Amino acid sequence: MKLKLLLFIVLSFCGVRSSFAQNTACNPSDQCVYTFSVTLLTDGADDAAAITVTQNDINISTLSVTSSSGTASAMIPICDMVPFYVNLDANTPVIGSIQVTVVNTFMQTIYNEVIGEEAPGSLLYIDQGECAEDMCYAPFNVQAEVIGLSAQVTQAGISYEELQYFYTTNPDDVPNGDTTPSGSFTDEPYIINCLEPQTQYYLYLREECFAWGNPGYTQWSAAESFTTGEGYSIEGTVMADINNDQVCDDLDYAFPELGVIISVDGVYFTTVYTDANGHFYIPDLPCNSATYVFELMLPADVLPPVPVEQFIDFNGPVFTEPVTVCLDAALASAVMFSKPDVSIFPNPVKEVVNINSGSETVTSIKIYDMNGRKCLDGKGSKLEVGALQAGIYLAHINTEKGNIVIKLAKE
Repeated sequence: MKLKLLLFIVLSFCGVRSSFAQNTACNPSDQCVYTFSVTLLTDGADDAAAITVTQNDINISTLSVTSSSGTASAMIPICDMVPFYVNLDANTPVIGSIQVTVVNTFMQTIYNEVIGEEAPGSLLYIDQGECAEDMCYAPFNVQAEVIGLSAQVTQAGISYEELQYFYTTNPDDVPNGDTTPSGSFTDEPYIINCLEPQTQYYLYLREECFAWGNPGYTQWSAAESFTTGEGYSIEGTVMADINNDQVCDDLDYAFPELGVIISVDGVYFTTVYTDANGHFYIPDLPCNSATYVFELMLPADVLPPVPVEQFIDFNGPVFTEPVTVCLDAALASAVMFSKPDVSIFPNPVKEVVNINSGSETVTSIKIYDMNGRKCLDGKGSKLEVGALQAGIYLAHINTEKGNIVIKLAKE
């Protein structure tokens, strides 16, 4: 009561219109007094604004100002350890500009901003009531924005020297004071990288603080649940520069059913094949930074183009540009006319596929799915494919003359 009386005397002496409010969101014994004020900074005849203070979905107070009143202030009881919200009043458009100030129970100014003509109902400030001096309050309003396999974390607690986090895929694995953190943040933005794809996580935060002068940590926050996206991937196109303008674009020819060999930092990684539109896709890439090299699988008598190199850092939110492997017109023609005369039947197939290669010997046949994963391999003129699931595959057939890729339908 002494604090309320002192503030009222000071505000009244300064000519500020002030008021008291009641908060029914919690027991009065769990409350302390915060001071909220709104000041009109412009002097237009129609200038006006209003803010609302809510807690536990209860509108505790509305402060309104007009050109005649200038400033409004209220001492508002705030529930301890419960979030409160300061919004522009939904029914009062801001005309002109205002200054909104929030002072906590320890006479510390925790919010002081100039607000322009923002939309009615806009959220201006959110905080958690804190009534015990030097106490350590857990972070609250924890949110995680997912970008691929990364999560950018925000919270509405007080920022101390260090913010620790713990994440788990088990909702019952709730941390306590003895739990070893998964990691820590010291600088914004707070980002957790290299999470598992398409996985639901439960995230908890705690902050370093100094309760009664002793270093320590707050309790863990409530859980924030989020689900990651798909894994890292690269997509690209193999094209032929048929108009000889030194650029492969939409005016050129996309090369179908051509093998693309990918190596990572000089080590073979995988082989994929272009589809009917010349596109290829490489999923499930590791979370690291590396140089990716893309080479074409061409007949032995065709001089390949210079490999395409691309350095990619998959240690955070990543958006990679599609890779384009560009063949000049002469090379594209050599590739098309050097393919062996090979066919397969039946197609679609249920059990056994036959390879018709004429007088040429089939040295190997490999079956890949449309994601570039090898499913079967063999040699000769027949291959058992009954174990394959129904779908579309690519048959990569090598002969003494060269290689060819043929689309195979499995029933």
